[in-house]
Amino acid sequence: MNESRQSIADETGLCLKSVSRGIKKFAGDGLITKKGNQILIDQEQYEGLRKIVNENMDSFSG
Repeated sequence: MNESRQSIADETGLCLKSVSRGIKKFAGDGLITKKGNQILIDQEQYEGLRKIVNENMDSFSG
């Protein structure tokens, strides 16, 4: 991803602190890889993130 944390916050409507916490948690859970200021996501990590999104969307709709 070539977005800054502030840009992600602006686009999602979240505060910068929440975005930073989320990035730290996802990195700790192995769902993203941080390399300097870059966020890298491989296919396996993408599938893990997608699963989380789908599970959360299911809980909103049912």
